[in-house]
Amino acid sequence: MRKNTNFGALILSLLMLLSLTACGNKDTNTVPYTPGTTVGTTYTNEYFGFTVTLDESSGWTFYTSEQLAQLIGQSSEVLDNSETVTESLERSKDAMEMFAIRTDNANLSVMVENLGAANGAKYDESTYVDTALTNLAQKLTNAGQTNVSTKKTTLTFAGEEHYGIIINTEVQGVSMEQTMVCVKVGDYVAIVTAVSGLDESSTDLLAVFKSL
Repeated sequence: MRKNTNFGALILSLLMLLSLTACGNKDTNTVPYTPGTTVGTTYTNEYFGFTVTLDESSGWTFYTSEQLAQLIGQSSEVLDNSETVTESLERSKDAMEMFAIRTDNANLSVMVENLGAANGAKYDESTYVDTALTNLAQKLTNAGQTNVSTKKTTLTFAGEEHYGIIINTEVQGVSMEQTMVCVKVGDYVAIVTAVSGLDESSTDLLAVFKSL
């Protein structure tokens, strides 16, 4: 039986991963970004070419814009409007677009980062992951997580091969596994994260995402 987990710690680890990527000038992107949308039990991101439908009867619930705003400390009015999400990406570099949780505390999330034109040209998915891995285990440990291990991996996501990171850790004595997959299109990167307990593979959780 799994214990309840502090989801703030999980989201913190995701935000920390993103903060490890290169920070550069926000040059104008040649391909405008259109944020993904959640309608009912389906999240779709046409820019990155993937979608996910989560079955409520299996215990999945999407966070509303208000819940997302509370989670990340941002106005729900920003998250409700695709234009303001895009503006937020231009100003603050990243934005969480989707978070869904299952009754057993497994969860899935999508965060998008704007690299800018200079860094967009500099980084591919592999080097993005390499940069993110720098000192990641130590930073997660400093954030209060224990028994942390991290490794670079390749995995099939929405029908295509991508680079990612597998993190094994303990939060408040609860063992868990996180898999983060990097999907880069143009000057933007989507970080899709699955969190599970060690009795279930977080990589397997990502199989619910399909290509468009």
